[in-house]
This record gives sequence, C-alpha cells and structure tokens, in this order.
Amino acid sequence: MGKRELVLILAFVFLGTILYQATAPPKPEGRGFSLRGMIDNIRREVGARHEYLADERTQAIPIGAGIAEVRLVGPGDLRIEGTDGAQAIATLQVYSTGLDENEARALGKKTVLKTSGAGDLLSLEMSYPREGRQRAMMTIRLPRRLRVRVSRVSRLEARNLGGVELDNTRGPATVSAIAGIVRGTHNGGELTLEHVKAIDLAARRSEMTIAGVDGPVRLDLTGGTCRARDIAGDFDVDGNRVDLDIEGLAGTLTADLSQGSIEVTRLAKQARVDARGTEIRIALERPVPISAITTDEDVNVRLPEHGGFTLDATVENGEIRLPERAPAPARTGQTTIAQGAIRGGGPTLSLRTTHGDIVVR
Repeated sequence: MGKRELVLILAFVFLGTILYQATAPPKPEGRGFSLRGMIDNIRREVGARHEYLADERTQAIPIGAGIAEVRLVGPGDLRIEGTDGAQAIATLQVYSTGLDENEARALGKKTVLKTSGAGDLLSLEMSYPREGRQRAMMTIRLPRRLRVRVSRVSRLEARNLGGVELDNTRGPATVSAIAGIVRGTHNGGELTLEHVKAIDLAARRSEMTIAGVDGPVRLDLTGGTCRARDIAGDFDVDGNRVDLDIEGLAGTLTADLSQGSIEVTRLAKQARVDARGTEIRIALERPVPISAITTDEDVNVRLPEHGGFTLDATVENGEIRLPERAPAPARTGQTTIAQGAIRGGGPTLSLRTTHGDIVVR
C-alpha cells in the first residue's frame, strides 16, 4: 500500500467519523457531538490495541440437590475439577484489548459469567462486551457427581466427574477419571481420554489417545489418528482416512474403514474388519474368530503361540503366505485361495483382499 492510498483511507475514516458524530442521535445521558468525542472515536478506529490481563475474580455458585448436569459455554480455556464440595467455585482470568490498560480493565469487568437453570440443568455462560476483544480462562470446581456439557471452548481439561459431553469442542482436550460416559463431537487438535466408563464420540481431524476404558467404545472418525489401550468393553468404529492403533482389547472389535490403516495387538475376542483401501494388521492373544476384508492393501495376521484355526483366505491379484504345515494355496487365474486347518483347526480365520497380499505368521 502506497502513501497516497494510506492518506485516502485515513481521510475517509476522518470524514466518516465527523458525519456519524454530527448526525447520530444523542446518547442516553444527553451528550451529542463534541470534538473530544470525535477524536476519541478516531483513536479507537485507527489506534493500536494491545491485550492486557483485565480482571481476575473468584465466585461461588450454589448447586441445588436437583441439579444433575452443568452446561459450560464460552470460556476459551476451561479447566473442570470434580470435588466433594456441594457448590461450584469458579476462578476467572479475563484478557481484553484496549488502547491502554485502563480501558482494557474497564472492558474486562464487563465480562461476566451468567447463570440460568431449567429442571435438572444449570447453564453457566460467558458474556462479553461488544467493545474490544476478550478471552477468558476459567478453572471451576464442581460436585463430582455432576455431568458436564462443554460448548465453545478452545482448550479443555476435565477430571473427576460423573460424565462429560463435548458439544463440537475444538482444540486440545484432556478428559480423565470419569465415572460415566464421555460423548459428543470433537474437531481438530489433541484429544486424550483416560480412565472413563464408556465412550460414544464423533471426531474430525483429531489426534486421539484412549486409555483405560471400563465399558464399550463407539467412534465415528474422519481424518486424524486414534491410539487406544486397555479397553475392557467392545470397540465399534467407523473411520475414513484414519490411522488406528488398538492394544489390549478385551471385548469384540467391529470396524468399518476406508483409506487408512488399522493395527490391533493382544486381541482376545472375535473381530470383524470390513475395509476399503485400508491396511489391516492383527496380532491375536488367543484363538478367536476373525473376519478381515480389504482392497488394495495387505492383510497381516499374527497367530498366538498355542491353538488352531480353520483358514478361509482369498486373494485377487495378490499372494497368500502362510506358516509351515498350513494348507497350500491354490491359484486359478488371478485368484488365490487357501482353505483348511492350521494346527488342527479351530475358530474361522476369514481373510479377503484384492490387489494386496495375505500374510499369516
């Protein structure tokens, strides 16, 4: 931008401010146009605005015995801690922009935590002034029996609660020590779920880590990764362009996947993986029924040290590689089939791929 263009922009701002101040209705206190007011408004329009720590406060919020769920809306950075107390204690830090620190502090004091209730739901929502730009960081302690629903936050830590719902949450989030279910949606960023009862979650482009789940896990994933460890319940996942790594699954596995990868180790119960364009790797802890189907990628299965299987493997435009004393593959045209007992027979090992290989070790 040249000097001429900059001068023209400043001139338009100056003239526009004069016209507005001259024609705008008087303010409630009766003040109309003034040169000082005009200059102040010009400074606000074109002056540099810096961010300041504008306000810090702690407030107690009563929690009635009939409240079962708390909805938290709006603090950009939110930390929730479940305690044995009977009320909520919220500590706020408010940051605001301003031409100077005094203006920022005045705007910070206008940022408030509003409360409202309906039935067994208590809502706590941040309210910001229209002037400037504010962001809030909040630490809140709640009775641990409560379920919590979180909306419009950019960073979250939550622990020791009755349940958590993520309402289209974005950015890094850590949820741990939850007595009930973790459900909802997450978009982008790191998501860590540890020591929870159960999970029912949709995630988009999330880097997810799951560890120590007592019950079932249900996931709908698009993009990103998922690393899951020590799952006591069933694991059900729909995934598109996702890399999955699951270790120590005590329940059954059901996966519908496309354009990604899945690796499962220490699998102890039956599994069904129906995939397209997805590499499949499974290491078994004991003989269990397996159905693994994919296209354009390999299927790799590592057998447990002891126990037998009944193999049913088919490859189109690929190879089948098996351990010693396994049924010999038979090839007809572009199709290779291997069927029969491994180590005396047992649960069915049903494997399919096209334009890839099947490897059993």
